[in-house]
Amino acid sequence: MATKLGFKTVQALAHGEHVSRGDLVIESYVGAPTGPTTRENAYILRDRRIAESLYYEPHGYPDPNLKHALPVDVVLVPTVDLKIPFLGPVIQGSQAALQVIQWLRPGAIAPTAAGGDLRYEGLLLKLLRAEGNAQTFGELLRQHHLTVGVLEPKPWERFEVKGRHSATV
Repeated sequence: MATKLGFKTVQALAHGEHVSRGDLVIESYVGAPTGPTTRENAYILRDRRIAESLYYEPHGYPDPNLKHALPVDVVLVPTVDLKIPFLGPVIQGSQAALQVIQWLRPGAIAPTAAGGDLRYEGLLLKLLRAEGNAQTFGELLRQHHLTVGVLEPKPWERFEVKGRHSATV
């Protein structure tokens, strides 16, 4: 797919592999299930020059190996659960995000799958049930005595993360 989008240098990563391109290191972790026996990748991007890092897993299935991946400055994970009744979660939000925050101790979290100007359509939408919101997630963080900036970025707009380091995403 990446080559179809015009990228010239494409390297697939298996879980646990990493690749370096100049000062950028991309580490691959186990992500969400995509079928009965397959899992997608989650990633940590590290900029060695400015010592900043970002973790990305859009479906809320954190790899236990993340416990050894400190430090990470920003995490992009869901904070709201999306479930199909009688089948279970499609996206694991609050509890998985809490676990990632406890493991990686980021300065900020940017929720994925949180709405914004996104539109969902189709039959599956009628079955999906959202549980939680920004307020309940904030309460969960306070209950666990965690101080992390919860960002509310607008889709397609750049934003700056202030914390341990400053970065524009």
